[in-house]
Amino acid sequence: MEIEDIQEVVAHFALCATHVLEGGFDGVELQFGHSSLARQFMSPLTNFRTDEYGGDLENRVRFGLQVIAAVREAVGRDFTLGVRLCADELIPGGLTLDDAKQIAQRLEATGHLDYFNLTLATFYNLYMVGGPMHLPLGYAVPLSAGIKQVATLPVFATGASTTLSWPSGCWPKGRLT
Repeated sequence: MEIEDIQEVVAHFALCATHVLEGGFDGVELQFGHSSLARQFMSPLTNFRTDEYGGDLENRVRFGLQVIAAVREAVGRDFTLGVRLCADELIPGGLTLDDAKQIAQRLEATGHLDYFNLTLATFYNLYMVGGPMHLPLGYAVPLSAGIKQVATLPVFATGASTTLSWPSGCWPKGRLT
């Protein structure tokens, strides 16, 4: 993508959010998770750019930050805005939980978000997003708990949950919000 293409995509994120607002919805969630363009920018596995959108984490997060700023500007402060964030790509060379913690801190620091909704994996291992039956219930909760360690925003868990009785040790004591 050329810089002009990136700017066009950012503008269209904002335009789409405006359509959601005008449609009478209360909020929108930006897909920065498992199969998204934003995740591809953030990941060292897929981002080989050498310009201001590639290289170190600060540059790789730039696209996501621009999308969030443009959407918040388009919809205003009274509209719920969340991000579905990949907490771990579960593949060598991809985003790890430590990377996702740093990303979450940078996204939250904008002051534009209302919550995080965590996902995991990528198109290389998409079966992990919903969780195969052989995985225990709440298998992804520790990733959400890891993000909650660094985020003050509400954090939602994803993947194979049928009860609010989480497996022992998944939630740090007193951190259920």
